[in-house]
Amino acid sequence: MRFGKLNDIVFLNEYAYKGDSLMTKESLFKSIVGEIMGEIIWNILTFIPRMLFHFIKHIV
Repeated sequence: MRFGKLNDIVFLNEYAYKGDSLMTKESLFKSIVGEIMGEIIWNILTFIPRMLFHFIKHIV
């Protein structure tokens, strides 16, 4: 999952286009926050195995 470009979002009154989909500003905000939280969780979950790999690699 990769966070989309913010300049691809077009606002029209209470609605916004993100890519090809029309959504309300609230659902757009939830979508963006969901993408950011997903990135943060993914980075946390993959950080531990990467650090263990590097730690074991330097020991062996």
